[in-house]
Amino acid sequence: MPEKPDLVISGINHGANLGENVYYSGTVGAAREGALHHIPSVAMSLCSKKTEVQFEDSARVARAVAELILQEGLPDQVLLNVNVPEPWNGGVKFTRQSQKITRNQLSEGKDPRGRSYFWLFEQRIDKDVEPHTDYAAIFSGTVSITPLHLDPTHAESLNHLSHWAAPIAAAFAR
Repeated sequence: MPEKPDLVISGINHGANLGENVYYSGTVGAAREGALHHIPSVAMSLCSKKTEVQFEDSARVARAVAELILQEGLPDQVLLNVNVPEPWNGGVKFTRQSQKITRNQLSEGKDPRGRSYFWLFEQRIDKDVEPHTDYAAIFSGTVSITPLHLDPTHAESLNHLSHWAAPIAAAFAR
């Protein structure tokens, strides 16, 4: 492309991108790539496990978010992770990314030839959901908008662990 686009919208993904699942999401990954190139970016997901879904509400939310970004911009290195519940009660909340409240499980099946296959699914393990998080918003029927930053560095740990540098370097000086 000779010119950068004004905006990247990745999705609308059919399925939630909540909590720690943002690290594995192709939808969020594509938006992250846009943000890496200093392009305002949004990952859009419809939180539904139904086979047949309606994307109209998600599309309207995406349009409203896009219009606001084009008017006001986003901070550099920030992308928005937007999840729309089904059904949606019309509310919108800005949220924190939550911890994972599910565990991956495998279900074994047999194909027509009798060979085993495994289906991966998530089972909820934590009944309590932290307030003001993406999961809490979705469970309450509201849209969750989580600003994600490209730099996941934990600054406090940098200061706390910096004294490790000398002993690690000394281990190679022997």
